[in-house]
Amino acid sequence: MAASKQLGPAGGSVSATVNGKAVTVTVPPGAFRSTEDVVVTAPDIGVVQGALTTLGFGGFNAVAGVGVAVLDTNGSKVTGSFAAPIQVTINGNGLGASGEKVLSLTGPASATTLSASMGSSAVTAAIASDPNLVVINPVSAAAGTVPGATRAFTGKPFTGERDLALALGALGITAIGAGAVRRRRSVAR
Repeated sequence: MAASKQLGPAGGSVSATVNGKAVTVTVPPGAFRSTEDVVVTAPDIGVVQGALTTLGFGGFNAVAGVGVAVLDTNGSKVTGSFAAPIQVTINGNGLGASGEKVLSLTGPASATTLSASMGSSAVTAAIASDPNLVVINPVSAAAGTVPGATRAFTGKPFTGERDLALALGALGITAIGAGAVRRRRSVAR
């Protein structure tokens, strides 16, 4: 558990650091009818990454995740939807890439893509029940890529390799020509 706080009908927020990312869960006034425990948990991103192919997102990397559990004062999970959506905001490096998605993990082999507000280094999603969320980026948006790039370029000129290829090509043409001349001379004899 990363953090836990009791919140009631007046609303409030819970903040925690989850896997190196700052997470804030904001409960608006009226979302809860009674006092509830809001628990923020940290998923194992490696396990989530391993499940992405099964979930249909094999071309993505898991870059952040958070679990949000809402429990009554007896420790039982609150079922059903909240009276108003609560917001989960995740801030940190690696967020905000083109093609980024927020998934609600609804089961071991199922996920739903959520509508989310995405900005530079921040993601905010509204949720109506207690989910496990994961933020995923396309593999092409991984660290070290250049946004908007259309091709790979190392910045190193290949003049040496080009010159070698030209020299070998010329040598090959010369050898073929010399072989043809020899063949003509041997046939003429």
